[in-house]
Amino acid sequence: MTIIATNFLSIEAKREAKLGKVTIKNNLSIADVVKMNMNFGNVKQEGLRFVYKYESTYAPKVGSIKIEGDVLYVEAPEKCKELLEQWKTKKLDQKVMAEIMTTALRKCSIKALNLSQDLNLPSPIKIPRAVAQKE
Repeated sequence: MTIIATNFLSIEAKREAKLGKVTIKNNLSIADVVKMNMNFGNVKQEGLRFVYKYESTYAPKVGSIKIEGDVLYVEAPEKCKELLEQWKTKKLDQKVMAEIMTTALRKCSIKALNLSQDLNLPSPIKIPRAVAQKE
């Protein structure tokens, strides 16, 4: 298994109201899996395109961040065929799913963090804090 690229297809971020007590809900899902034929120079390789949707929702109706993108994945033709068959029931191999979701989540979390700073929204991910030690 090889992930060769991740791409953003659309990004929407908005702040709708003043901040008060805010709860943040993050969601990442696979929207589609599509067969792709890729060319690497003179070499043709079969692969899959995993289309994902990421959303951070700030409640009560404070704002939202929505990102759509894809992860391009190269694998042996028989494995690609097997994954496409699995996708018909929306149940993919757990190892492949974990790798795809982790890749998408990493990319989206960083972008969502930057967008939340631009809109003065709370961070959609937990940021480590330094704690002063007692002397």
